[in-house]
Amino acid sequence: MRAVCTFICLLFLLVCTQTKLAAQEEKTYKAIIIDSLQKTPVEKCTVSLIGKKGDESKKASDSKGHFSFTIKQDSVTLLLQHIGYTEKRVLLLLSKIQQGTDTIYLMPADKRMDDIVVKAKVPPVVQRGDTTEFNIDSAMFEPFDVVEDLVKRLPGLEIDAEGKMTFHGKPITRILVDGEDLFGGDPNFSMKKLPAGLVAKIQVMDTKTLEQLFNGTPSDGEDKTLNIKLKPGNKTFGSGDVLVGTKNQLEGNGNISQFDGPKRLSLMGSISSSNKIGLNKIRTGPTSSATTASANYSNSLGKLRINSSYGYNENGNTNKIYRERTQVITADTSIFTKNNNLSDYNGNGHRVSLGINWFIDSSSTLDMSLAANYGNSNSKNSSTSITAENGALRNESFNNSSSTGNNQALTGSISWLKRLNRKGRRISLSARTNLGSQESLQLSQSTNTYFKLGLPVDGDTLDRRTRNVNQSRGYSLNMSYSETISKQLRFDLRTELDFNNSNTARDIYNLDSVTKTAVYDSTYSAKISSSTSTQNLTASVNYSTEKWNVSSGLSTVLQHTARSLQNDDIQQNLLRYSPSLNATYSLSKGKAVRASFSANTIQPSIDQLQPVPDNSNPLFIRIGNPNLRTAFAQNYTVGYTANEFSAEKQNSFSGNLVYAPTSNQIVNAVYYDEYRRQTSQFINVDGIYSVRSNLSINRNKQKDKINKGWSASSGGSYGQQVYFQANKQYYSRSYSTNINLAYSKRELVVRAARYTISLGSSFNRNWTPADTKILNTTRLNIAPQLEIGCNLFDFIYANASYRVWYNKLDYHSTLRRNDEYSMHHVNSEIRFQIQKKYWVNTTVFYQYNTRVPEGTPKNMINCNLSATGQVLKGRGQFVLTAVDLFAQSTNLRRTVGENYIEDLQIDNLQNYFTLRFQYNFSKLERKETGRTRINSVINKN
Repeated sequence: MRAVCTFICLLFLLVCTQTKLAAQEEKTYKAIIIDSLQKTPVEKCTVSLIGKKGDESKKASDSKGHFSFTIKQDSVTLLLQHIGYTEKRVLLLLSKIQQGTDTIYLMPADKRMDDIVVKAKVPPVVQRGDTTEFNIDSAMFEPFDVVEDLVKRLPGLEIDAEGKMTFHGKPITRILVDGEDLFGGDPNFSMKKLPAGLVAKIQVMDTKTLEQLFNGTPSDGEDKTLNIKLKPGNKTFGSGDVLVGTKNQLEGNGNISQFDGPKRLSLMGSISSSNKIGLNKIRTGPTSSATTASANYSNSLGKLRINSSYGYNENGNTNKIYRERTQVITADTSIFTKNNNLSDYNGNGHRVSLGINWFIDSSSTLDMSLAANYGNSNSKNSSTSITAENGALRNESFNNSSSTGNNQALTGSISWLKRLNRKGRRISLSARTNLGSQESLQLSQSTNTYFKLGLPVDGDTLDRRTRNVNQSRGYSLNMSYSETISKQLRFDLRTELDFNNSNTARDIYNLDSVTKTAVYDSTYSAKISSSTSTQNLTASVNYSTEKWNVSSGLSTVLQHTARSLQNDDIQQNLLRYSPSLNATYSLSKGKAVRASFSANTIQPSIDQLQPVPDNSNPLFIRIGNPNLRTAFAQNYTVGYTANEFSAEKQNSFSGNLVYAPTSNQIVNAVYYDEYRRQTSQFINVDGIYSVRSNLSINRNKQKDKINKGWSASSGGSYGQQVYFQANKQYYSRSYSTNINLAYSKRELVVRAARYTISLGSSFNRNWTPADTKILNTTRLNIAPQLEIGCNLFDFIYANASYRVWYNKLDYHSTLRRNDEYSMHHVNSEIRFQIQKKYWVNTTVFYQYNTRVPEGTPKNMINCNLSATGQVLKGRGQFVLTAVDLFAQSTNLRRTVGENYIEDLQIDNLQNYFTLRFQYNFSKLERKETGRTRINSVINKN
């Protein structure tokens, strides 16, 4: 009997073992192939499954980069091949295959075979999903060009005078180099220091969060990221330049970088006493100075990617500002203010950042970041002002102040993202902290005199010392979970806990005019603290098919706030539900209709809650409001998009309609007394809303390097705002429309013929039903522009543009006449190529402006002349420049509003000469594995 039982048990164990082994003999392996730089799926990638005996089966990845194989052997090899990417092999063990979808990254590579280079005709512009890719070659830049010069020549990319970039009108908020932030995201290196000769591609894509990149989910596409993709290989490059000139002009810059595969080191430094600093920024003061030093290091250590940076800056400037303002406050009353201001500022700061990315495995990643800032500053300011009402003097003020201050900030974050065993199941955990403090000491003196009937009747004098201390702490914990219920249905859950604490103290001591002793001012000194805890729980469901993508959710916000205002405790609790809806219906390829709804709360800041008046300037007293409520903003959007992208053409059409109401809107109410002193206080108002619409069409045709494009856009808005006038609150309404047209033809080659024609126009009207005599205004603006560039006789390149602004304003006020003015701008640049390495440039800017103060010339001409020569085998360059030859450059501008006219003049440098010498070097080593050899290429920039 024991033998029979033993046999049955052994048979049972054998059957179970065989069943388990049989279950292990066959598994399904699923994966998605991703471009390692663009983070986009790679379609039509050939995937070969190679067994131990050499047997092979092949498949191609689908349009979303997915593929799958049934694995029966203990170990097999996957071979991934795609034109334009480095070949990759992956060893699969049957015992290690788990449920879910793996991610395999492919690295883009050169098309090289041994010493033979396969040269395919690469189109200048390629569209890959949401990414526009510009392929760069040597005809697009000159020897000393940097990335900024290159970007200005690419269609759709624009850089304004402040250095802000847009792509087809949408802002570029992030700049990467080979997919990485350098120098903490500071664009000064990537745009101003990187030689154009090292760039292989410029890519523009939708900006995505870390979670969106990990999950492969799209963003709203409202802002863009620019990625500078460098040529493969190890690179050493750098430059140095020295500038000297008249009027104390002195500038020195230097940078050197070495990119050795994943290891990258960059150093930068500069010193300057000129008016130029930063990226396309011109200092406005007559004198300025700046010193900067920074370093960036990044490297890969196994599965870790480390990116660190350090920066130091020291700057100072002296500004002289003259301001005149006429403001209508009632139908028969206007205020005229004249102000002269002289300021001197000096400051310095340090910043350190560290980022660590740990690619734990194909299903999980850990990201950590830490950043610290420290700075201090000191400033001096003196000003005089007078205010008159209908020509009668109301007040006169003299102010002198000086201040010193320092600030510290520390921010840190950690994020863990994980794909779980089941397909579509993901979880992410993150934590953030923000610590900051600011401290300042201000000495101020002011004398104010008040007038009636042109005679002084009252006045006040301040002689005080003010110490301000602000401290803040913030902590945040986040968790998100995603579960795929079916092929079409996904459930998302997100919870967030925020803790914020802030403390502000303002201690004021008045100095006795006789004894000069400091007396504590309890009336205007203040202490306030605030602690806020917020719990946010969001649950949403996403439904996705070939035609539909619908996401609907509900957010619950529970907020508790405890405030201590001058030792008075205030408790506030908020419970609010915020639904959200996003729906997109695909009509056909590239065409879709979408609708969305979202809502959010806006918490008042600690300054807005401050109940103690701030009378540091007795003419402009500020008062907070401890009874402010949290604002609630909603947004309803419907839209339509149609896109058609190929190597030859890029066409897009978009239209949207937005309705955005806000309840408990926080606004600043301004009141005047009989001496025209202003008192402002924050209050809550209801009834604020806006309705906006926009239509946009863009068409681009690309043939070889010639780009033809035209665009048309139209928009309109209607809304209701709150307006304060003559100590009364009105609800003012406005509507506006605009139409913009443009056509351009350009060749993506340096100094090639090109032209652009554009027309911009707008019309708006404002009115207040309670007092139409004040705000009932209409404004018409028309601004056509023509820009032409041509190459003459192969040694003269000319570029010219003309633009005119025409404005017409109609008022309903006895104090304001209707205004009609125009402004004409003519820009011209001529380059004479004397020899291959020597040329002369002349630029002329002419302005005719009828909107200038009385007694000011309406004409202004600014002429600059420069001579350039390259030496040292093209590595060095001399530039001799004469700036503002006729000394007519003025920084004077007039602003015309519905109820005011303001003239502002800032002193600037005129008529000076500079001599600059620049030396560049660049070395590129391409290392290739296998049977290929190492090629070294020296690019003489």
